This record gives sequence, C-alpha cells and structure tokens, in this order.
Amino acid sequence: MCLWLEGLRPFRLSFEDLTGVSYDVPELNLDDAHRMHTAHLCALAKKSAGLNGGCGSSKALANRAVLRAGEGVCGRCHMGLTDIAEPLVYRGRILGVFYYGSVVTVETEEDARRMLLRRCELRHVPAGPLMQAFEAAPRATAAEVQGAREDVRALAQMAAHILQALGLPMDSYRTQNRARLAQEHRALPPLVRKALRVMALRYAEPLSLADIAGAVRCHPQHLTRVFRRHAGATVMETLQRIRIEHARRLLRLSQYNITQIAYETGFQDKSHFTRTFTRLVGKRPSQEKRESGV
Repeated sequence: MCLWLEGLRPFRLSFEDLTGVSYDVPELNLDDAHRMHTAHLCALAKKSAGLNGGCGSSKALANRAVLRAGEGVCGRCHMGLTDIAEPLVYRGRILGVFYYGSVVTVETEEDARRMLLRRCELRHVPAGPLMQAFEAAPRATAAEVQGAREDVRALAQMAAHILQALGLPMDSYRTQNRARLAQEHRALPPLVRKALRVMALRYAEPLSLADIAGAVRCHPQHLTRVFRRHAGATVMETLQRIRIEHARRLLRLSQYNITQIAYETGFQDKSHFTRTFTRLVGKRPSQEKRESGV
C-alpha cells in the first residue's frame, strides 16, 4: 500500500510507529525506507552537524500536533519541505503517524527558500548543497497537497481495518515517543518477540504453553520466566487476550453465532469462552453482540 501511494505522485511516504505495533506483527513490518524520511534534502540535513537536530525536533512537534488534534495536520519542516502527517487511529488510540510529502509547495516556494537560506546562515552551514537539493525537490500545488491528504487518510483507514482483522490486543500498546519505543523494543528479548508472533498467527489453534515453547525452541519453564519478566503477563494470559480481541471483531459480524466464534478463536467450548470474555472485557459476549447492532 505504501508503494502504491508513492506511485500516485512524487511524494515520499513513511510511518512513525509510536506503539511498536509494526515491530511485533509480521503483517505490518515495514522496511527501513518507510520508517524514516529519505528525501535527498532530508538526508543532507541529517548529515550536517548544524542542522541534524532540527529533523528530530520537527518530527516531534508534528507528532505532538497530531496527538493534540487527534487528526491529520499539514505544514513545513525546518528545511522548507511540506509534509502531511496523518494518524493511524484504532479504537480511539493513535498508534502512529503516516508522513506523506517531502515536497515544495509552489505557492509558498519563495518563503520556504528564504527560510532555508536563513537557517543555513544562522547555523553557519554551507548553503550550496542544501539549496541544490531544495531546487531538485519535487513541487506540488496546494490543490495537489489537498488531494494527497485525502489519499493518505484513506491509507490510514485501510491500515486500521487490517488491525481490526488481526484482532490485536491493543490494551498492551501505549503511545510514546519513538526514541523510548526503540529503546524498549531493543530491550525485548527475541524469544518474547518470537512467542508473540506465534500467538498472533496461530491463536485459532488449540495452543498450549508447550506448543508455543516448542515453536520457539525452548523449555516451557524458561519461556514462562522470560516472557512474564519482560511482557508483564504470562504466555497464556497474553494468548487469551489475543483470542478475545479476535472474538470482539467476529461478534460484529452477523453470520457468526457465539458458539461458532468460540471455536474460531481457539476456545474448546462456549462456556470457557464466555467466562474468559466476561473477565477480560467486563461484559458477556451476547451483550457485546447486541451493542454492535447485529
């Protein structure tokens, strides 16, 4: 989808993951080119000792603006490039921000050029290479930028539908700045990440702790100790939460009754499913289905 959107116009797309969801779920993995700004002017700014700090500051300000507004924003970075910032929202929570642009807006081009020259002057940075990259950057009219906003909004909505289909346990994710997120992700042992992937892909199977431990090639007791220490819950508690998230999605579909949903999400009987659902969600599956209007 990212490549498709980039093919529509000379805009670049990246995703700022603020929760870690794109690290944990194989279906949402992104390559490095789509995890950061890669425009030529951006790359030069990041290599410059006098300008590299501004990139992170611009991104942090944009993220805060999106979190504060709860919707997409559009503006210029410290290098004069226009970017659209569109949040990925799922169940009322912002999981990350799509950035689409790295273009020069035609109507404000002169102002952007003066701003970049002034910044180079203040930071005592040679303006030549940066101005060459600025002049070579793609141009877009304000109307084209508005059309791009609509397209990236559609992309964010489609990504939210993918999350709904995956039935992720969203209560285990919290929005935070990227630096802290990267630090936490690096601290999460590969064993825990592998176990989470196994559960995300095989939740509908009658998995036991031994099955999951076998899939990640370790002893069940060792997996239990490591997983609880780093994930804050047991392996089987986490599996139940993943199953219940999928069940909540299926309860919104009229073609499935509660018994069918129990089996579709890895439970062996309706009673166990109902007890687990009520404990984790705070209401019975039948109430959830009524409230969804199906």
